[in-house]
Amino acid sequence: GGRKVLLRAVILESGNLGELSIERSSGDDRLDQEALRMVRQAFPFPLQFALGRPHVVVRIPISYSLSPF
Repeated sequence: GGRKVLLRAVILESGNLGELSIERSSGDDRLDQEALRMVRQAFPFPLQFALGRPHVVVRIPISYSLSPF
């Protein structure tokens, strides 16, 4: 079956990650922690244009499709 975690990230105008939190859990702590790890690895994020504000808030859905080995 599939599981989805929804993350909330605050991206600073520098492209750095200001905050990262779980807005909606997948129900599996290991999957939630892996989602946080993946997003943290993406920063600092190279911005293609100036944000025009100190930060933006984005919500990042991550879906997992689990199958038995």
